[in-house]
Amino acid sequence: MRTIGFVILAAASLAVATPTLDKRAAPSGIDVSHFQGAVDFNTAKANGIVFTYIKATEGTTFIDPEFNTNFVAATNAGLIRGGYLFAHPDISSGATQADFFLAHGGTYAFRLPSSAC
Repeated sequence: MRTIGFVILAAASLAVATPTLDKRAAPSGIDVSHFQGAVDFNTAKANGIVFTYIKATEGTTFIDPEFNTNFVAATNAGLIRGGYLFAHPDISSGATQADFFLAHGGTYAFRLPSSAC
């Protein structure tokens, strides 16, 4: 009888001790670029997406042709957004690629920290 009581007590304490994340604590986001084609950001938002990182540049020579379109569409859908540089550390310095990114990342005020990947 004592064993059953211990098992029930242990199970009850696990149920109490197991935290559940508030949905706001685990936001969902997407990474988009010209590879995805036309992105329906309104549908993405309706499906629980709250933020997006949008490819702006790659290395020191490529400007994503869909960056401006994606950034405006994400803005209009009400998503939190930011741009990113797809880096090639074997081609040139990080500083050179960052300068290219800043020069070609659009004229937008980002709402997420910009990043390099």
